Amino acid sequence: MSSLKSAVYAATSSDAAYNWPELKQAIHEAHAAAQSTDERVEQLQLHKELMDHVRATQISAEDIPTFDELTAKDVRMLLIAECLSDGGDVDAERLDETTRREVEAGRLAPDDSLRQVSVKGVVEMRAARAQDAAAGKSGTSWWNRIFK
Repeated sequence: MSSLKSAVYAATSSDAAYNWPELKQAIHEAHAAAQSTDERVEQLQLHKELMDHVRATQISAEDIPTFDELTAKDVRMLLIAECLSDGGDVDAERLDETTRREVEAGRLAPDDSLRQVSVKGVVEMRAARAQDAAAGKSGTSWWNRIFK
């Protein structure tokens, strides 16, 4: 078991106070350094477990909606980072696969805005490829088409 995983489990299994922003940052760093999908999935699961525990034990009732939205944005940021191509663009097919995986694992809501963008992105990417092929060109960005 990794030291980060141990630290998250120790924190979420205890009533003792802990520095959850520091743990969250460590998860982000581990996710960025991950070399495989399995490693990234492990970090996403740790993130979910940590944030669920923080929500249940450290966030006041009136702050829960804000916390939930910030947590969702945090997860979206991790997922987008996972789907960047070498050129820095978001790979539509990878984003679709990644968001589908996260929905199936219960870490992302089926109606999450990033999931909806990924579905639309694949449709737009395929349409752009077909139009480009018919016109004898290539390279139309699905991301630019989707946010016209």
